[in-house]
Amino acid sequence: MNLGKYKRIVFSLAASQLFLVGLFLLLNESPQIARAAPSELFVTSGGGGDCSQGNPCDLQTALSQAVDGDTLYLAQGTYTGTGGAVITVTKSITIYGGWDGATTTPVVRDPDTYPTTLNGEDTRRVVEISGNVSPTIDGFVITGGKAPDGGGVYIHDASPIIQNNIITANRSIDSGTYVGGRGAGIFVSGASNAVIAQNHILSNTSGYGGGIYHNGTTAITITANEIVDNIASERGGGILLENSPDIIRANLISGNTSAGDGGGMLIWAAAALVDANRITGNSASTVGGGISMGNNATPNLINNLLTSNAQDGVFVESSSPVIVNNTIVGSGSPGSGDGISLYSSPGCAPPYCIGGSIINNIIVSYEVGVFGIGVITPVIDYNDVWGNTTADYSLPVGAVTGTHNISLDPLFANPAADDYHLQSGSPCVNAGDPAGAPPAPPTDIDGYPRPTGSRVDIGADEFQLNIFLPVVLRH
Repeated sequence: MNLGKYKRIVFSLAASQLFLVGLFLLLNESPQIARAAPSELFVTSGGGGDCSQGNPCDLQTALSQAVDGDTLYLAQGTYTGTGGAVITVTKSITIYGGWDGATTTPVVRDPDTYPTTLNGEDTRRVVEISGNVSPTIDGFVITGGKAPDGGGVYIHDASPIIQNNIITANRSIDSGTYVGGRGAGIFVSGASNAVIAQNHILSNTSGYGGGIYHNGTTAITITANEIVDNIASERGGGILLENSPDIIRANLISGNTSAGDGGGMLIWAAAALVDANRITGNSASTVGGGISMGNNATPNLINNLLTSNAQDGVFVESSSPVIVNNTIVGSGSPGSGDGISLYSSPGCAPPYCIGGSIINNIIVSYEVGVFGIGVITPVIDYNDVWGNTTADYSLPVGAVTGTHNISLDPLFANPAADDYHLQSGSPCVNAGDPAGAPPAPPTDIDGYPRPTGSRVDIGADEFQLNIFLPVVLRH
């Protein structure tokens, strides 16, 4: 037999078989939507195209086609869904609202002009994010969510960035009531390092943590948000932190209510940093209209302005906070509670007594400035406690106040206009702890360095020779 001819026949048969196998696989492969720009997908509420900018697709198609690193642009409109959530995110993608819908490049986004709404229709959760992923959700109105936890945004074991959104009118309920529901606006649990920044979180309702609820041992960051008019039927109207070492910085926390404690914020067994926040006009039915804490919480409260919170500025139960350089101002009316209220049972055992430190604070216009019951051992020094209607201090035997506290009008610039900066000549200027109360804050509530004089000032503001807008309006 001609060996060369035999080899040519075998090779020809093999090539034919490979061709047939390839053709079979091609014909039986699942259809895929081709994408003009692999890293960018474009969505409209009625889209049915290939997810290109010129031929947008619908939201669920884009979510199914996206891979880690992709960016989704959603045009103006309202997006609803089926099942448990309007959108479920399990990839590290970026999802932007506010696209103008134009086919021209570069892509134009303006969420104010082109509002993009994700609506749970009071039937389902709006956004669910889970797994070891780090997506970004930016520029949406997130509303109408309803779920046992996280009616608006639910985060578990994920580390997303949630920013520049309006998160409003969401509910978290349990068995048809608000008793057990948690985190109507945003719920976070598990191993999460979420960043929640520059959002408007308002008018959400749940049992615990009306605006934001977090339970976890890793820190999340909550910064530069407006957390306003949220409701908790149990505890923690604005924010509830449980077992979590979070960073809560530069937020406006206002008008939140709790049927229990913690109108503005409840810190439960947590070691949070609460820094440079405006906490104003919150209320609680029991204690801690501004901030409440318990169960051996060890937060650092630094540079915060608390004004007109009903039923205590700060309530501390069986915890050891560091409360340094805050300005705490009550309404001066009966029933306003105490500026700082400290409670531990007379027979408490460490660590469930009251410890920590209360240094460099201004506390004015409550019923009692600093009130205590039980075993009270914190350092209480270099404070200006003045103008409280019943007493500046009411502490049990054994509690010790330092020798550097004062009781003088702090000379706020214009409290009637919510301006609590210090005037020139204030007795709080250069009157703080010269050693620097640990942890000595390097800046004040406005970000100016401390100290600017010979010593740090008392209160949240370090005196500057500047003209300021009222702090609430400026924020």
